[in-house]
Amino acid sequence: MIDKAIKDMEKGLSLRKAAEKHGVPKSTLARRKLRNAPAKKAGHPKVLSDEEEEAITHRIVLAASWGYPLSTMELRMYVRQYLNQQKRTVAQFKSNLPGREWA
Repeated sequence: MIDKAIKDMEKGLSLRKAAEKHGVPKSTLARRKLRNAPAKKAGHPKVLSDEEEEAITHRIVLAASWGYPLSTMELRMYVRQYLNQQKRTVAQFKSNLPGREWA
């Protein structure tokens, strides 16, 4: 019954009408529909794209291979410089400098 109600909802039937048609409580149907929905990621949205993170990681590894590993503060300063060059301002970062917990 519930699966048929969900299929009807996917075809455009409202939650209320699908619940009435199949004799299923609205709350149960809503819960079941939400369970099948894609999960949202926890936390803040990412500041850097996957490509930007990959490029920064590559540069950190390269610097380390030259015998110059970056400290956490140097990494944060590097990201700040990158954001400033891109003329991007990130509201979560004070003066565009990522926090220690970010690094």
